[in-house]
Amino acid sequence: MDIELKNLRDKILDVSPLTRILKQGEALADTVRFVLPLEREGLNLTSLVWQVIALNDKNILATDTNLHVSVADGELYIHWDITKDYTSIATNNMIIRLVGTDSGGNQIVRFDGSHPITVEPLYDFVRYEPPDAWELAIMQISIMLNTATMAAESSQSSAASAAASAALANTIVADGMAAIQQMILNGFPVRDPVTGLTVPVQTALDNLFSLHRDGALTAAEYDALELTAAEYDAYQLTAFEYDTKGKQLLGGV
Repeated sequence: MDIELKNLRDKILDVSPLTRILKQGEALADTVRFVLPLEREGLNLTSLVWQVIALNDKNILATDTNLHVSVADGELYIHWDITKDYTSIATNNMIIRLVGTDSGGNQIVRFDGSHPITVEPLYDFVRYEPPDAWELAIMQISIMLNTATMAAESSQSSAASAAASAALANTIVADGMAAIQQMILNGFPVRDPVTGLTVPVQTALDNLFSLHRDGALTAAEYDALELTAAEYDAYQLTAFEYDTKGKQLLGGV
């Protein structure tokens, strides 16, 4: 699939066409064509050596210098085949950067993607990269605790404000603990692959398991078997076997 990325504004590439395109483990499934002007502020862009760099907020993920450059219709086209180096890790925080260098390898100009893009995971049912809800909550709590520390320190400068500052500190810490408790109650928010909705992780896992329960007995079907407790115990079924193959093992279906 050919995807065209254009210069949105000054050295910013519109990478929105890559939204939800890249899949973990793919190799050479898509080709990107960068569209740039021939010159920028007197700089001849056709004279540069180009490379595509993928990175997140911590590391460079991949680099590719094997690009095909062409000129047509008064524009510079840089063709990039997306290799498996760029899709080996699932992420929702990958920055695409197009860099032009001179013959000595010195960076001359850089075009950055307009926003981070996603490499969809091989098994897409749990969100995988920060910032997730837990890390966001931890960040908020960290800010609260830092504020509490500053409030406590400032209380030492004035006896008159000590009580008010201490009360503020206590309130901030209490709010932080409440945020943690709320996260525990709500569970990790994930995208349910069955319904497509954002739900607590336990709900998503329950729905996935339900896909394998087509052999389960309904209450009416179980009652129709008229099994005594001793007869049921004699089957020695596990809870998993009952939930997934009850019809076959008990009802002979």
